[in-house]
Amino acid sequence: TTTAPITTTTTAPITTSTTTPVPKINVFIDGPTGVVAGQSVTYTITVSNPNSFPVSDIVVVDTISSFVEVISTSSLGDIFLTQNSNTCNCSFNSTQNTLTCNVGTLSPGDSCEFTYSGTISTQATGTITVNLITIYIAGSKTQVSQTSNPVFGLKFEVEAPPSILPEQTIIYTISFSNSGTNTIDNITITDIIPSHIVSNTITISSSCSNCSITNSNVSCNINSFLPTSSCNITIEGEVSPTTSNLTVISNEVTLTSSSFSQTLSSSVQTKVNRPYAFVCDNGSSQVSVIDAISLNLITTLNGFNGPTFDAFTPDGSYAFVANNGTSITPGNTVSVIEVNTFAVTTTITVGYFPQGVAVTPSYAFVTNNGGSTVSVIEVNTFAVTTT
Repeated sequence: TTTAPITTTTTAPITTSTTTPVPKINVFIDGPTGVVAGQSVTYTITVSNPNSFPVSDIVVVDTISSFVEVISTSSLGDIFLTQNSNTCNCSFNSTQNTLTCNVGTLSPGDSCEFTYSGTISTQATGTITVNLITIYIAGSKTQVSQTSNPVFGLKFEVEAPPSILPEQTIIYTISFSNSGTNTIDNITITDIIPSHIVSNTITISSSCSNCSITNSNVSCNINSFLPTSSCNITIEGEVSPTTSNLTVISNEVTLTSSSFSQTLSSSVQTKVNRPYAFVCDNGSSQVSVIDAISLNLITTLNGFNGPTFDAFTPDGSYAFVANNGTSITPGNTVSVIEVNTFAVTTTITVGYFPQGVAVTPSYAFVTNNGGSTVSVIEVNTFAVTTT
């Protein structure tokens, strides 16, 4: 019997290889794209883990442009910083203008964010990189994100007189110019005219913009504002005759553009000095108040002692009344009337038989007929400083 030979087959061992996944960190920068020189900006940077596994030893470094003049705070020296997660652990280096965040470990789907605010330098022009963000994982640089921002050199302000009378015409001058190198597109100027201005007296003039007015709302538009261009808008209107004395008329003008996301604003205040005549009624020891515009008697004030003369402070806030007195009750006081309320705020003792009064921004001078003296009163304190 012959037996067939046995054949043996040897199989090589199976080798399994393991590939380490490469982690990726998402960076989202939320803030303006176009920026305006001299204006404030705020950026929020969000760092998140899109992977299906945790990522450890994460460090985020944001190198902020030298053209960003950071805003000082007490907590971090030179920058506003809010940490919405304890894992951010950010610090600011004012010398290098960098924010360094030791994020540590982010689990899948986790994130942390930090916010800072600053002001774009007035010297900035062209295009600048506001944020250059570098991600380090376990000490190795893995990725870089950045924002390139065009800078717009826009100067913008509104002007008006510091004071005015009722029924006078107030003139607002809105001026703006492009001192940068980039064209500013689709500018809109908006001015909601204050209610103290009579609406049917409002007029607008401008040679460089298209303006319209609807119910005291002024809107002016410029499609393209080229570098080195300038523009003025003049708005006029009559102050209402019923405006009370010392009323402050505030006017805020805003400017927007499709070139940047910020809304620029400029405001101005004008005080209304309503003219009054204060008549000293010596025989009845009263002071009659007459509206110098309507020529009507407004009210009669009591509690004086033979008033003779009065004088107003230069800003129209107070009136000083000399109480000369009578033969029966000699006077030696000065009453101070708050013009806006017609109330006597204080009574000051001076020499006997005061008559003449003169007032400067700092002092009131009262002639005392009985003693041939002059009392000097400090306006801010209503105190006699010397005689």
